[in-house]
Amino acid sequence: MSPNLKVVASDRLSPTRQRLAEVIKALNRASADVDAASAPATRLREVIAEHDRRRRVLVECEVADRTALGEAIAEGEAITADPSGATIAAQAAVDERQCAGGR
Repeated sequence: MSPNLKVVASDRLSPTRQRLAEVIKALNRASADVDAASAPATRLREVIAEHDRRRRVLVECEVADRTALGEAIAEGEAITADPSGATIAAQAAVDERQCAGGR
């Protein structure tokens, strides 16, 4: 292709390329706006998931405590109904998250 034809072809495509570049920039701005707008919802989902995880740990610890208590009773051992250290720590983790307002 001769240099003159190249210039003519690129001049003809230039407005289209400019428009494409503008559309891409607008799309990038819109994507950034969507990300910014969805940040609070994303954070809320993360906090809920963390709370659910902590509650599962607490339930597992409570079940382990009840199982250990039942085994102790069945074996005739001296028993205590006090929660284990793991249960106390799990409850504190749940309480701390709730008191902090999910922060």
